[in-house]
Amino acid sequence: MTSDDPAYFQRRYGGVVSHWKRDILGHAGIKLTKTMILGGDRWLNDEEERTDFIDRCSQEIEAMAVRDIHHSLLKELLKK
Repeated sequence: MTSDDPAYFQRRYGGVVSHWKRDILGHAGIKLTKTMILGGDRWLNDEEERTDFIDRCSQEIEAMAVRDIHHSLLKELLKK
């Protein structure tokens, strides 16, 4: 998720993620195992900063996906 607020503010005081987890997803029976907050994008002043921000987001998302795939494969191998 992205936010206008700095990520540290969201982590410390809650905010939209906390409300989504508890009030919306929780009522639907969905439990999040991972949350990634990317904040402060409105404070980026030039195109290079924005591009760097997007690149960092892409790298984080890709790393999370790869870890999940490796974890799932390892669990399957250990079952056998």
